Amino acid sequence: VVPERDQHRPATPYERIPVTLVEEKA
Repeated sequence: VVPERDQHRPATPYERIPVTLVEEKA
């Protein structure tokens, strides 16, 4: 996990789950 991303999203599913999930959450 990149520290930059970890700052606002600590190891969130977005890092592993494809963009399809990200679109649903957004």
